[in-house]
Amino acid sequence: PASGKGTLAPMLATACRCANVGVGNLLRAEILRGTELGCMASVHMEAGTLLPTPAIAEMIQRRLSERDATENGWLLDGFPRTADQARAMLDLGLVPDAVIVLDRPDDLAAAFMLGRMTDSTTGATYHPLFS
Repeated sequence: PASGKGTLAPMLATACRCANVGVGNLLRAEILRGTELGCMASVHMEAGTLLPTPAIAEMIQRRLSERDATENGWLLDGFPRTADQARAMLDLGLVPDAVIVLDRPDDLAAAFMLGRMTDSTTGATYHPLFS
């Protein structure tokens, strides 16, 4: 958490001309559409727990089968978070060409999280010192 994934992912996807697939964005879209997965996601998000791996893996597989991702490749942000989720990806044949790991020292991540703010107009999150 607080390593800059959500900031860097769109920039990397644009630079690589691939689909930026943010799992959080997919889940928020499901919630807005009121789907069964969206209702399940809402409950888990409020509880601070992860959704069942099969449900989230299926959602990702659907998204990665869309034209932009199949033709241009994809950058997956927010999944997998656990070894079980990584196995589920492999079981579905979703094998990335590369993996990027962002590592931020705990004290810097904590400082970032504690100072994180949300723009009331756009809803974008930012940090006054790090943005």
